Amino acid sequence: MLDLQSISHDVKPIVLEAGSMISKAWEKHQFRSHLKDDRDIVTDTDTEVEEYIRKELYKVLPQAGFIVEEGKTEMGSEYNWTIDPIDGTKYFATQVPLFFTQVALLRDNEPVISAVYNPISKQLFSAVKDNGSYMNEAKLAMHVDVPLSKCIIHFDLGETFGKENMWKYDIFQKLSEKCYRVRVTAGYLAPYLPLGTIDISINTAIETPFSIKNITDLAPHKLILTEAGYDEAQIVVGSNSMLIWSSQRHIAEIRALIG
Repeated sequence: MLDLQSISHDVKPIVLEAGSMISKAWEKHQFRSHLKDDRDIVTDTDTEVEEYIRKELYKVLPQAGFIVEEGKTEMGSEYNWTIDPIDGTKYFATQVPLFFTQVALLRDNEPVISAVYNPISKQLFSAVKDNGSYMNEAKLAMHVDVPLSKCIIHFDLGETFGKENMWKYDIFQKLSEKCYRVRVTAGYLAPYLPLGTIDISINTAIETPFSIKNITDLAPHKLILTEAGYDEAQIVVGSNSMLIWSSQRHIAEIRALIG
């Protein structure tokens, strides 16, 4: 059996060094970029950082495979690292300090180690299965459970164009009418749930089965939030599904609200 605490200890300096590489490139605004599709971009910093993390993680656990955002995914049979070198590349490339470096170790497709680092604010969110989650050295716990009417809900809507995405607007409207306020980001606020920044995190950008992008985005967040005491639910909405992190009570209320 692997010593997950020891492995997590080895992972943290790798993630911090990756963050240093990113912050230096961000401050100097010296990088090249190209489009991956109509709007999503990738920079040479994404590629360089992913290669660095992958090389260093291989030294930590040679038997693990890799599920990666930019390079070649090569999965192992039991253990796999997920790497998203810059989650929020558009923000990074346009000088907005809203991005993370994200790493998780999966055992049989479930995260057992997680590290999510904001290299600008120097906030390192981390978690080990059955050992809690932390921001830097402070242990995280589920924030005060307020009524739904006073909740601030974080939405990651993903794609919104086309009739196939109209179901998202229906969910959005129903919840907007019942909660205090809604924040819409590309998943950026999810790790801040235990800090009380938001009370519920909802992601309608998921695919079933999860895409590589979903896995590299969601696996690190999942362990941090569930180890902090939050529940996770995947709710089917017609032929679609949405992912929620919150308290059991809020999840039950949302299920009832959307039918």
